[in-house]
Amino acid sequence: MTASQLAAVACFVLVLFVPGLVVGAAGGLRGWLLAGSAPVLTYSLVGLVSPLVPGLVPQWSVWALLVGAVVIALVVLGVRLAAARWLGRHQEAVTMPSRWQWPHHAGVAAAVVLAVVVGLVVMSRATEAFTGVHQFWDAMFHTNATRYIADSGQSAPGALAALNAPSKPDFFYPNAYHVLGATVLQLTHLPVNELVNVYGGLYAGIFSLSIVAVVRVVNSRPALAAASAVVASGMATLPFGLLFFGPLWPFGAGLVVLPGFLALFVATVRCRRLEMIVLTALGAIGMAALHPSAALATGVFCACYLLFHWIELRRVPLTELRSLVVLGVLAGLYVIPQYLAATKAAATLDVSWPIIAPAGHALGALLFFNYVSAPQWWLVLAALVGLVAIRKLVGLRWLMLGGVVFAFLFVLAASYKGWLVSLLTNPWWNDAWRFAGLVAIAQVVLVGHGIVVARDGLLGWLARRRTQATGAMRVRGAALVAVGLVIAAASGGLYLRPNAQVVHNAYGNGPTVTGNERNAMAELRTIVPPGATVMNDPLDGSPWMWALDGVRPVFGYPIAGSAEYPVIGPDRVMLYEKFDELDSNQKVRDLVRSSNIQFVYIGSGFASPTSTRAPGLAGLDSVRSLRLVYENSDARVYRVEL
Repeated sequence: MTASQLAAVACFVLVLFVPGLVVGAAGGLRGWLLAGSAPVLTYSLVGLVSPLVPGLVPQWSVWALLVGAVVIALVVLGVRLAAARWLGRHQEAVTMPSRWQWPHHAGVAAAVVLAVVVGLVVMSRATEAFTGVHQFWDAMFHTNATRYIADSGQSAPGALAALNAPSKPDFFYPNAYHVLGATVLQLTHLPVNELVNVYGGLYAGIFSLSIVAVVRVVNSRPALAAASAVVASGMATLPFGLLFFGPLWPFGAGLVVLPGFLALFVATVRCRRLEMIVLTALGAIGMAALHPSAALATGVFCACYLLFHWIELRRVPLTELRSLVVLGVLAGLYVIPQYLAATKAAATLDVSWPIIAPAGHALGALLFFNYVSAPQWWLVLAALVGLVAIRKLVGLRWLMLGGVVFAFLFVLAASYKGWLVSLLTNPWWNDAWRFAGLVAIAQVVLVGHGIVVARDGLLGWLARRRTQATGAMRVRGAALVAVGLVIAAASGGLYLRPNAQVVHNAYGNGPTVTGNERNAMAELRTIVPPGATVMNDPLDGSPWMWALDGVRPVFGYPIAGSAEYPVIGPDRVMLYEKFDELDSNQKVRDLVRSSNIQFVYIGSGFASPTSTRAPGLAGLDSVRSLRLVYENSDARVYRVEL
């Protein structure tokens, strides 16, 4: 890694954790619960503060985030002090099921650090030392959104209309992922493609820490926490599958912090402290600010927990219901409008993915961990051991039920069509990749449980051979490390190379942006004057000119054909369909003048294999108002001379 990339890693860690740590500590959180829930709390601050910036301060910056963190921390602290004074006898302390000694904490911390390193190494190998350009569809939107927020300071979700729909007043896209990335971009000025790759490289570590938090709160076995933390960096489906497909960067960010929210939720149900209710409501806001469908998935896991919890109690405590109602009201004030706005924005697009495989094959892809890559046999083996000993997975079987629910939805999305399938899977865009990522949350813990069961079996074997002190902490730790090393060695470093290949499949020399096209975009940076825009085909990778070189295209992200015409508005529709009538169509000429379009860019590749050239850009060589000023084998640049 270069010095600037290392600085970006440090900035991401500080920006993602410090605000959440401040707010969580103000609410009385400590230890692994505080650390594991800090990222989702930070995203909640972004979700709350970023829409307010245009009315309070001129531009978004890290100072807006830090001031917002201090203000909300003071509010949480005030709630905590007031509750202690007036509701003290109705609240229970936040306690863990068991006490960890310092070797436990050190071992789990080492597992999390290992996951961070593995995630960064995988991403570095997959992206040519973080410098690669993601070649799939959504990357253009997410990178341009990040750069736009960093450059303009406009952090409200509706501000992203500037990318493609400036005339649509009700445009909405949840932007916590982009605002946080833009904050780091403002601090480091790292190239945007490198920034998002470093961001993705941290997903495995964040996921690992979140898993530790939920295990600490619910099960509290340090061996399970450490084993699951390491496994979180080796699972191909999450996070690496979501870094490949789409790319589903904001949704993936929601999934890797989801276990941290579950830790908050479980602790709140257990203790019912008012400040914990407020913190959990903030966590729900963070999930919705990242992606409403990730927030909805969180609700499914929470429902599974409550089902198991109330069955175990054989009653539904009224005090818990009251706490849940208060939590729902506080979170709903933000989450419900966010979800409705996102649903309305997506209503124009009828997403229908093709059937991937028969139901049996689809289910097998989940069970054998080969939906994304070749079967991860050693994880399969550990999962089978964990499944056989599922009764020993104390306190976490509800997480497995959530995995079963999403496995069922995965099979529906992958193998069936029909109105009922659409009804059940629409909240997640009928997307099997998203369901596979949600299933992986449960699978990570199941595999970690299998490793611990194997460790316990090894200790039992040693005890039968009359080996002394098999119950000593150092022996148990050594046995866990031994089992982990066997699996890591047999799997080639927890499938490091195959996982890197999974992500690398989305990077390369095209088809969306080739090396020659990057050269052409760099040329644009030298010839396009400030304030001018470039006419482009939204489907040929040209929107990347904004993120890579700061040149403003007419279309800032790909469009899904005529289905998005209501979103982009009539002016852009006319340019998309009739720009080649520049010589004769007065309306087109007027739009070119009003939009300050001074250049045209044409690339050779397309973001989708089924894409074709925009109708208005198909025959530009015969347009007399255009003069070719740059050309290579993959790209052409024209100057507009009306």
